[in-house]
Amino acid sequence: MAPKGTGKNRTNSFMIIMTAYLMLMNAQNLRFTLFQKILAVWLFANNAAYEIFIIFAWLGLSVSYTTLLDLLRSISKSAQDTVRSKAQFRAFLLIYDNINRMIRAWDPDLGQKDVIQNGTAATFVVLEDCNVEAAFDVKALQDARSEGRRHELTAVGLFKQVDWSNLEAIFSIHCVGMLIEATESLDMHSKFVNQQLKGPLAKHRMREGRITDIHLLVMSDFNEGVTAENAKVLDDLLLCQLGLPKEEVERLLVIVGGDQSTVEKLRTLRKFLDSCPHGYSRYGWVLPLIQLWHMGWADLEHILSTHWGTSHADDLSSLGSANVLLG
Repeated sequence: MAPKGTGKNRTNSFMIIMTAYLMLMNAQNLRFTLFQKILAVWLFANNAAYEIFIIFAWLGLSVSYTTLLDLLRSISKSAQDTVRSKAQFRAFLLIYDNINRMIRAWDPDLGQKDVIQNGTAATFVVLEDCNVEAAFDVKALQDARSEGRRHELTAVGLFKQVDWSNLEAIFSIHCVGMLIEATESLDMHSKFVNQQLKGPLAKHRMREGRITDIHLLVMSDFNEGVTAENAKVLDDLLLCQLGLPKEEVERLLVIVGGDQSTVEKLRTLRKFLDSCPHGYSRYGWVLPLIQLWHMGWADLEHILSTHWGTSHADDLSSLGSANVLLG
């Protein structure tokens, strides 16, 4: 344990001096409220009671609750303006999922019980280095569907599309890289490995220094676990939060990511509204896309359900038998 007054503990002298300095600055100039605003936001994020804001405001440790609400509204407005300006270029995708919170009935009367509140949290992701008009062309997707081109995506066809010579070379150079990393005397060859991966073996490499631009959107009380509610979620995200008109939304595809349940609900929504004469209300512009994290878990589930074997674990080639042997 670190001695008091030093290290990372609650009695760190530097933190005490800094807090006192910021409080004195506020006493000298009432407009110097950065520390008080940060503390108020922290209290708000931790669901502090209203009375705590009153006491801390009297002590000069926090701004008042009303000032905090004005601050949060201004921050939200600034974030919304930023997202709306980026949405005008149409190079983005949306990712959303449901959020659930249990409201406990700690002292329930007759007929009262625990209630689960449902909502939806969404993320706005900027897509870079792409031709929006070509990549999100609604007509190209509709033509491919009408021609049944999806049936061409067979296992044999996909196998032929893979550049196996390049893939084998990548695997080989990665093995060499792991060997160099584990053997200090071979460190001189690490530069060669990096040059190979960045040069002749690189395909569709991301731009150097690229950082994904992600923005959080406002949560809503719509339950995306229900098919009809997904339409309300999309309307809220695109029309209300991003401020796009319906005519602009239906002009190009919008990639909407989520888990398997979300993708299934969106496909069902499009299926039932396909006969709608209005372009936006058909939701044909929605392109559901399962995210890699959920896809990985789904693939893992399929592998286990296929190769686990019987409950008796009598098949030595099954995963269930291997699990018994490993204890």
